[in-house]
Amino acid sequence: EQTFVTYKGTVQDVLNEQGIKVEEKDSIKPALNEKVQEDSTITLKKAVPIKIVCGNSVEPSF
Repeated sequence: EQTFVTYKGTVQDVLNEQGIKVEEKDSIKPALNEKVQEDSTITLKKAVPIKIVCGNSVEPSF
């Protein structure tokens, strides 16, 4: 968890300012194009690759 002051306008702007990269399969709330307001909270859950083994078949997944 990080807390900081920013003058950026959108979630994407704030994450860029902090050097935080969002990948396609990550979960982010609010959306990247949403405006930030006083006391905003941004929640980012990073996707992690896993393997699903079913019998002799191995399926990569996120």
